[in-house]
Amino acid sequence: MNIDKVLVKRKFSLIISDMLRLKPMAKLTIKEYRAEFENEILAERYLERIIGRTIDVNYHSIAGLGNPPPKDYYESFVEMGELGIISIALAEKMAKASGLRNRLAHEYNGIDEKKVFESIKICLEGFARIYASGKQLFKESSALVPWLMSRESSLTVSVPEFTLINKGLKKWGLSLF
Repeated sequence: MNIDKVLVKRKFSLIISDMLRLKPMAKLTIKEYRAEFENEILAERYLERIIGRTIDVNYHSIAGLGNPPPKDYYESFVEMGELGIISIALAEKMAKASGLRNRLAHEYNGIDEKKVFESIKICLEGFARIYASGKQLFKESSALVPWLMSRESSLTVSVPEFTLINKGLKKWGLSLF
């Protein structure tokens, strides 16, 4: 089986889009975050989508490299590390995100809004680094991390920034258009 670059491109562009929309919340204080109920709803949904799509890429990449699918979402991150696609340390850190995704997706009682808020920065940086750490599938994404983490709260992307993202994608054989 091969890795479907169209699928990876689509998932990657959706992940970036949601990360850009989530990023302004990372700049809020917990008090500001709690002041608007919509913040919690949006953060939960964006985190669920980012984590879920990354898990999709994990499963597809692992199978595309000829390996059996992971037994669960947690293992999908661990196997990405074992295959050298991302670092072991990052894989272990981000594997924990699969639990957050499950709590959000299945609406388990007792979702702690403070933990969701704290997860925003961790997930933004961690999921950006999944691509920046890539040794096989996502080699040229290192420029994405500082760009994403240093952006002002605006969701607009300038032409040079768009060009930078698209240039990185093209090095993987992908493109936004």
